[in-house]
Amino acid sequence: MLKFTIFEKRREDLSKQLDKDYIVKNIAEIVKDIVDDVRTPTPPLPDLENPEVCEREYEEKNYKNRLWYSSVVVSFLRNMEKELYEELNPDERYWDMNVDYIKKMIAEIKEEENKSFFERKFTDIYQLTRFRPYHK
Repeated sequence: MLKFTIFEKRREDLSKQLDKDYIVKNIAEIVKDIVDDVRTPTPPLPDLENPEVCEREYEEKNYKNRLWYSSVVVSFLRNMEKELYEELNPDERYWDMNVDYIKKMIAEIKEEENKSFFERKFTDIYQLTRFRPYHK
């Protein structure tokens, strides 16, 4: 009779453990489904008209190139961006302050003479932005 009660106890413990595991698994699936369905709104684009925001964005985006913000250089790049839009008529028209985007646009120019012009212009502007400002 003693053996029988030991097996009953083990069976009862196993049943409780399986029930607990089943409940935990189901709750985890429900939580995962809820989290997967959550959609956060897209954050607004930074206000690049604000000089402080523009400086921060420019230096963060161009850190790997070791470029420094200068309002004059950024205005040159913005003018160049507009000229490139006129040249290429792209679907996407947003420059996030990363100079690699400007380089990519120049590479898409088909006409060699125009491409060469933009490459020279970009190189000149690029050299200006490599100088570290005195206040940093």
